[in-house]
Amino acid sequence: AWCRRLAEAGYPVRYCPDARVVHHGNQSAGQKPPAWRIHRTHAAKRIYLREHVGPIRGLVHRWIDVLGYALRAGVFSILGLVSRERRAMGARYRTILVEVLRSGHAALRPDRGGA
Repeated sequence: AWCRRLAEAGYPVRYCPDARVVHHGNQSAGQKPPAWRIHRTHAAKRIYLREHVGPIRGLVHRWIDVLGYALRAGVFSILGLVSRERRAMGARYRTILVEVLRSGHAALRPDRGGA
């Protein structure tokens, strides 16, 4: 996303294969509940895809995400019958699935007055 924005603004974009970046993910959002972070991440992804790959491909990507999380939630729920750890993973994936589905809500879209 950043390379695209820089290129669109007229800046040169260079590739440096020796460069290393260390990302300490979600540091600024670390104080927020996990469901909030999941929700915001997928809302932002949906907006990015809609703007840069088009509404149809963006929708396809979104449903691939939904199906992937649904499959994981189902598999880990079944495995949870024999393992407490797997049961917890199933619960986490169900939470993610709900938040991914909620991230499509229009109130989160900046063009509709969302945050």
